[in-house]
Amino acid sequence: MKKGLVLGALLSSALLLSSCGGNTVALSIPESGNGSEAANVLTEVKTTQFFTDEKVASEDIEKILAAGVNAPSAMNTQPWHFTAITDEETNGKLKDAMGSMKPPAGGAPKAPEGGEAPKDAPKAPEGKGDFAKIANKAGMGDAPLTIVISCEEGAELSAGLAVQNMAAEAQLLGYGTKIMTSPTMALNGDNKDEFKALLSIPENQSAAAVLLVGKADSDNPDAESAATERNAFEEVTTVIGE
Repeated sequence: MKKGLVLGALLSSALLLSSCGGNTVALSIPESGNGSEAANVLTEVKTTQFFTDEKVASEDIEKILAAGVNAPSAMNTQPWHFTAITDEETNGKLKDAMGSMKPPAGGAPKAPEGGEAPKDAPKAPEGKGDFAKIANKAGMGDAPLTIVISCEEGAELSAGLAVQNMAAEAQLLGYGTKIMTSPTMALNGDNKDEFKALLSIPENQSAAAVLLVGKADSDNPDAESAATERNAFEEVTTVIGE
């Protein structure tokens, strides 16, 4: 019953019409109309870790943003702002700013012979894959479309719903996606005012998440395989009643 409601909600949101810049935008729905493609988006699509340079069509960008604009929010306050970035220069600035936050591509420093590794050396999460793959995952500026989601303080859940809406819409349109929150540490850090001006973030809001969108690089064997495994269904769910 609940699964049907969730799927119905997703399909209903896909039917909504949104007014963006004076243009009416129809969100995508599966051509089959049976919801199977939307269900796959919810349960089978993995995070994309390597993108091609193929640009995201402007009409698709508008549809993706419309999905965020139409997302549910607490008391319909819509406490968010979405900044879509396709400009290479701006993406380059963001990538440079985030570069110092990524672990070295070569992995954790090796211990000197007969000695111990530095205590503060970065480590891969236990049981969560190879360190080099973690270091090389897609980050800011690594996708043709970057969307920075900002929101008012305390509205992070509403912003998260908008991010998921946009990611689902992008996937239904045939793109790969990656949702990140770690870049917000820099976006909201010492240079917050500079980033706010660069990204047109409203004064009363802060960056809450980043969505990368683009075509997955099918020539790279790690384009999606770097995604971590899911915890067992039985370990993280409880059903009370029939």
